[in-house]
Amino acid sequence: MARAITPLTNTKIKTAKAKEKVYKLSDGGGLYLSVTTAGGKNWKLRFTLNSKEQTISLGKYPHITLQKARELTEQHKRDIANGLNPNEQKQIKKEILKEEEIINLNTFEKLARERLLKVQDEISEGHYNRTLKALINDCFPIIGKMPINDVTAKDILVILHKMADRGAKESGRKLFYSIGKTFKWAVANDKAERNPAGDILLEEVLGKKTKKHYPTITDNKGIRGLLLAIDSYQGEYTTKQALKLLSYTFVRPFNIRHAEWAEVCQVSPRCTISKAIF
Repeated sequence: MARAITPLTNTKIKTAKAKEKVYKLSDGGGLYLSVTTAGGKNWKLRFTLNSKEQTISLGKYPHITLQKARELTEQHKRDIANGLNPNEQKQIKKEILKEEEIINLNTFEKLARERLLKVQDEISEGHYNRTLKALINDCFPIIGKMPINDVTAKDILVILHKMADRGAKESGRKLFYSIGKTFKWAVANDKAERNPAGDILLEEVLGKKTKKHYPTITDNKGIRGLLLAIDSYQGEYTTKQALKLLSYTFVRPFNIRHAEWAEVCQVSPRCTISKAIF
């Protein structure tokens, strides 16, 4: 005949002292308190599932009270009755919590993407795509999953040295500026404490920037030829008008494409440029 087990009381638990060996205080139904040689008290539940005896830890006393331990025991027994393993359920919950922590964490990748979306309307589509592609290919694999305050200058240097080793120094230079802008934006929005990119002297890593000169028309004959070529352009009407504006204003194509009608003709009421371009 099985020995009857007297349920535990709060007094018995509080007064339980450490011994030379770990011992158990049983509450019945598989629930027991394990008392360590250092005096620590841990709740555990012994159960049988699929003919195999297993144990699950419920937490430490007094954080987990006697009443709470009994409630957890009943919850686990319901799972066991439905064929669920409490240990497996516990691991699943841990993984879910970990995923939620990552989602809510201010990682470098999360904030870099957030900043790019904020400035998307202020830069050209090409610039946006090139910046994002560089971050995805060379930056995120190294520091993307790191909390932004954990990123150091050494981590950024790893990125730059890898790019320099494969001869992508100019691309590395542009990526470095993007990384720095991300940190500055994060600091300004109270999402980061400092900008570690500011500790890096870029010239010492990638060398001095090479100046690249582009061909240009400097003589009257060449300019005349360009204007005549634009005037005889047979393509889209809006493209033709945009090219005319560029030849007189010398602004970037992005500025022309995003210009508003008021910015063009508010100075001169005699403006003859068609609104169709806008």
